[in-house]
Amino acid sequence: MKKIVKKIVHKPEAERSKTERLIRDIAFFGVIVYAAVMTFLVINAESTKVEADSALLSAQIEAQQVAFTR
Repeated sequence: MKKIVKKIVHKPEAERSKTERLIRDIAFFGVIVYAAVMTFLVINAESTKVEADSALLSAQIEAQQVAFTR
């Protein structure tokens, strides 16, 4: 497997077949899509955490105000 990958990766562009170029392009596209999805998921998780923290803080402030008025 390592020899096959080394042969494909280190091959000059002029010697690559259409199939090898297509596989390379699809793999590169897959890496880009993977990075974009992971970035989206991390940002989404962070924003969800911030929303939850702000909701908790809001609930605590409201509870303190209710306790203070009593």
